[in-house]
Amino acid sequence: MNFNCIKRLQSLLKIHLNSYNQIISQGFYFLRQKYFITKNFKEYNSFKGLTSIDFYLSNPIYQFGTLIHKILPRQSKELKITYQGEFIISINIQNNEKNFNLVYKEGDFPIMIKSLKCNLFGLKPHQLTEIDEEEFENGGYFITNGTEKLIRLIIVPRRNYIFTSSKISNTLRGKNFSSFACSIRCVNRYGLSRTFHLHYLTNGSILCRFIIRNQEFFFPVVIILKAIKDVSDTEIFKDITNNLHDNNMFKEVAIKLISDSYNYIKSNFRDNYLEYIGKLFKIFEKKIHLNNLETGKNLIENNLFIHVENDMNQKYLLLIYMIQKLIKSRMGLNLGENPDSIEFQEILLSGNLIGSILEKKLSANFDLIKIDEFMNIENSPIRKTKLIMKVFSNFSVGIRYLISSGNVPLIVNFEIPQTSGFNISIERNNYSRFLSFFRSIHRGKYFTTLKTTSGRKLMPSNWGYLCPIHTPDGSLCGILNHLTISSITSVVNPIERINFLKYFKKHKTIFDRLSFKNRTSIILLDGKIIGFSTEIFLKWFTDKIRCEKVSDFGIFSNSIEIVCLKNENILNLFELKIYSSEARLLRPVRWNSFNSNFNKTNSKNESSFTYNFHTIELIGSLEQSYLNIHQSIFTKKGEICLLYTHYEIDNLNIFSIVPGCTPFFDMNQSPRNMYQCQMAKQSIGIPFHNIWRKMDSKIYFLFSVQIPICRNKINQDGLGLDNFINGFNAVVGVLSYSSFDMEDAVVFNKSSIERGLGMSYIYNTSNFDVNLSMIKNLNKNYSTLHYNCLDGICNVGNALKKKDIILLNNKLVNNKLVRETTINYNNDEIASVDCVKILKNYSKIQSKHNVMIRLKSKRKPIEGDKFASRHGQKGILSFKYEVENLPFSETGIIPDILFNPHGFPSRMTIGMVIESLSGKSGALNGNFNDSSPFTSFLNCNKSYIFGEFLRENGFEFYGKEMFYSGFVGLPLQTDVFVGVIHYQRLKHMILDKFQVSNNSARNHLTRQPIKGRKLGGSIRLGEMERDALLGHGCIFLLHEKMQKSSDLHGVFIENTNSDIKDLFFNKYNYNSKFLSTIKSYPRKIFVPYVLRYLICELSVLNLNLNIFL
Repeated sequence: MNFNCIKRLQSLLKIHLNSYNQIISQGFYFLRQKYFITKNFKEYNSFKGLTSIDFYLSNPIYQFGTLIHKILPRQSKELKITYQGEFIISINIQNNEKNFNLVYKEGDFPIMIKSLKCNLFGLKPHQLTEIDEEEFENGGYFITNGTEKLIRLIIVPRRNYIFTSSKISNTLRGKNFSSFACSIRCVNRYGLSRTFHLHYLTNGSILCRFIIRNQEFFFPVVIILKAIKDVSDTEIFKDITNNLHDNNMFKEVAIKLISDSYNYIKSNFRDNYLEYIGKLFKIFEKKIHLNNLETGKNLIENNLFIHVENDMNQKYLLLIYMIQKLIKSRMGLNLGENPDSIEFQEILLSGNLIGSILEKKLSANFDLIKIDEFMNIENSPIRKTKLIMKVFSNFSVGIRYLISSGNVPLIVNFEIPQTSGFNISIERNNYSRFLSFFRSIHRGKYFTTLKTTSGRKLMPSNWGYLCPIHTPDGSLCGILNHLTISSITSVVNPIERINFLKYFKKHKTIFDRLSFKNRTSIILLDGKIIGFSTEIFLKWFTDKIRCEKVSDFGIFSNSIEIVCLKNENILNLFELKIYSSEARLLRPVRWNSFNSNFNKTNSKNESSFTYNFHTIELIGSLEQSYLNIHQSIFTKKGEICLLYTHYEIDNLNIFSIVPGCTPFFDMNQSPRNMYQCQMAKQSIGIPFHNIWRKMDSKIYFLFSVQIPICRNKINQDGLGLDNFINGFNAVVGVLSYSSFDMEDAVVFNKSSIERGLGMSYIYNTSNFDVNLSMIKNLNKNYSTLHYNCLDGICNVGNALKKKDIILLNNKLVNNKLVRETTINYNNDEIASVDCVKILKNYSKIQSKHNVMIRLKSKRKPIEGDKFASRHGQKGILSFKYEVENLPFSETGIIPDILFNPHGFPSRMTIGMVIESLSGKSGALNGNFNDSSPFTSFLNCNKSYIFGEFLRENGFEFYGKEMFYSGFVGLPLQTDVFVGVIHYQRLKHMILDKFQVSNNSARNHLTRQPIKGRKLGGSIRLGEMERDALLGHGCIFLLHEKMQKSSDLHGVFIENTNSDIKDLFFNKYNYNSKFLSTIKSYPRKIFVPYVLRYLICELSVLNLNLNIFL
């Protein structure tokens, strides 16, 4: 694999790596800045002597005496430990003109593989191979107790964006509530989010809704307006109406809001409103020493528009803007945003989760410190250490809990209806499945329980960001999606408002006066209002910013998002929204430099704009809806198209990795492409290259792999996926030759299987804790009878069958040998010992060693194993035909697989037919044919090119050939369509699923045979099997299976009251006096024991069951 392929492959996983690297580098700095540099530090009177604090995260190391060793990820997997580094806190305290520097090891912090703090960071492939790591290791995941874990990507509402909606559910919130509402999800620089809502009432008033400690509180919005800053009623009226005096709706709402304010407070001063708010919410304030005025300020600062921090003027303008937008929604001038569209969504990344947990924990610990605790600590080092441990303790516990269990600590509130399911355990059946975990994106656990399908729909706005094919069928359809191969997320720092205004100081008159007066256009930067302008200036300013974005010398990053909303109605403000925050979805497109409108913008100010620009521009999901993007820069006539501003780079960029490797999938039925995505992830291939070092619990490895002849070269060659193949090329004949190929079954050539077609290995690893010091005291009887375990552990290369000893283990009591136990091989399948490792974790004080034994089983294809093509055509191997009985062509070719022709018409997988022609032509000339979809060659279909090549080489144009019967040697009456198709062997094998048992363990409560193949359970006889036996008249067989082989049980029934007698009833226990009181002797009948169990359960409720005969 060349260097470019490795870079492209690593770019697919950088969504996780960049987010984690940002939080362990800049995130620590921002936390320090918030509490120790800004003015918030002065609020903590208890920290008068605390001058600075630093966070440091070390690489994973192990110290043995004076030696320090680096821990590698493979060592963590083998030892079943967590790959983590030390989280160290350095604190500087000044007291009585003396400085105390304290270094405190808080705990262990999980390290993401290939991140900045990983020991593999920066290593090249050959260096990774030298230390026995995977050659193409890309990282992006964690290792917890030896298991690979990944933090899932979850869709959340777009940050700092105002949503308007009209829902019937809003009317159920209380009296006079209408269906119209407005909300904004504010996210600050540290990842914390607060959602603020406005609700329109039928009486013309507006209420705001806070969420504090998971509780909702409704409040008149006018009180919040007057509590933000000192403002008169006249100013509120003018700002809401925006000088549109001819509009009665804005006037009525403004007058109603102003009049409602005097129903609560007969004053117009800001402090009075703050005291009123603080009095109501005093109970929720953690700092009990604050008065009502300070409590009210705290509430406004920490719960209202937290992304603008403490800028009250910005909060006032945003609240006015929200009120205007809500009124327009009520008037029908604003249709509202669709929360299920990718335009108004972003991704919750691993860095956001980790940063929020750290910030929330730091904030909670600060509030726990009492006043003056750090005073006079010079002569009390013990007290000093306890205080440090109290304040800065349990920082990383929440991080470890998140990664190991997938649950968020209760202290963190992300305001999303989900507190669990944030992690995934990575499986490595093949490399496609491994990559799919990193590109998967989940709608949210809450949406899986909804009965509506709005959250599952495929929206037009998903174009280029979410793959329209790669989603599972079933309950997760539309909920679990996958990012396209070109989708990335923004990780750069957002643009600061001060720097933005500093660059555009020429237009200071436009940005200085932040007022709605005489302005019809509004400019927002990451949800912050930075100015107002006229419509003419706004259009020019939009093009200027875009030029700065695409220019090589521009001041803005290529990842910013520029959205200009051009509304034609006079009541709607023209809006220019610029987004530069993180977690936004982006994708690359080519910029059309030939566009005439864009060049005119350049010609106006040649001195301001540079002509050096990028040909590729990153656009956001919201920005895409307002751009003119074409499939290609050329029209159908081959001319350059000047009507569009951008055009696509490649046709496959709108699909994810797995469907992007499916040949000719544009010719298939759409569900077949979805099925292929699942089958590709279930197939067996080459998951990694350092298999001698892998000790996973179960590994699938395809031995006879082949590079596909028919391939999508952009993905297959561009990503270097030929190093991780998961299939083989086979000669497939479409012929109904016997009754064994009915439905989806396929017939295999037995000689092809004996030559290695589809052969695979399965590796199973078991772990045992063994005291090696006592293995020497082995029983001689064991060592002579079982030569495989001469030293107590089975030897590498030995063949094992059922009940063979693989390990001898001694049981000790008070250092004395009490009993010598054995661990046997309990599988019916013959296996061989592939690898034995004896490990010891010296970081723990223990005397036992961990013995890892890996067994290898050879799996040749047998009847019942599943195979599938790359077009969703799966089937089981039904029969292995001898080579002399199979049909053969005139050239002597004998097919490897016989496929039933009835599989084509109903499935309409025309792509499989074209692949057969392409593979056949490629096998003849020794070339790899490109099967990329939505492409043509010389203005004709590619199938025509393949057919012409076959005709030139003596074959038929349509791929048919004359075949002769293998039984009689005569030619068949019809020609057979034959070609070369890349087939996949799925992990569903009959040896793992078939179940036959004569005797089975039973449930001690119901006395019925238990289920489960691993537990040695019986075969389940369900309703369909019962009906089949009844339909065939097999009454006695049904009686034997349902009763005799199950829980048939004899009970005694009294004829007088039809009660069931005691289980241990005996006729000899009845005396003559008792026998004279009953008319006849109790009768014995046979019923299922579960019925008697039900009677016992009902008797607890004082219910009796009588059986009448």
